Amino acid sequence: MHLLDVNVLIARADAAHVHHHAVAAWMNRHAAAGWATCPLTENGMIRILGQPAYPAGPGDPHRALCSFQQLLAIPGHRFLPDDFSLPDGVPSLKGVTSAQLTDLYLLALAVRHNARFLTLDRRIDPSLVPGGAAAYVQL
Repeated sequence: MHLLDVNVLIARADAAHVHHHAVAAWMNRHAAAGWATCPLTENGMIRILGQPAYPAGPGDPHRALCSFQQLLAIPGHRFLPDDFSLPDGVPSLKGVTSAQLTDLYLLALAVRHNARFLTLDRRIDPSLVPGGAAAYVQL
């Protein structure tokens, strides 16, 4: 199972996104084996797509929620609860920037649930999370 980052969810929902086809192809190959969202990724997708300034986006959070609900029709979805604290999954934040915190947390959440973390980002060091190197997947 893979926990999908906000950027992956957005790319899948937005047909004009530069990574849409790569994410759609990945989902076609892997979704049935299990893909997951959590409160942070769900809210992040809806918040970003729901901004009126998002290019060719749905225009508001209500319509963005509808886009998210369409994704849930893809087989294999699981919901991972937001059930631990960042210090429980990331023992040290030495050298970490504030821009990396959410992705490190999501990686640690994936590890906690025996999942992998699928992202388009390349800005975090997965070794900061115990078990993170094996769970970190860049698309």
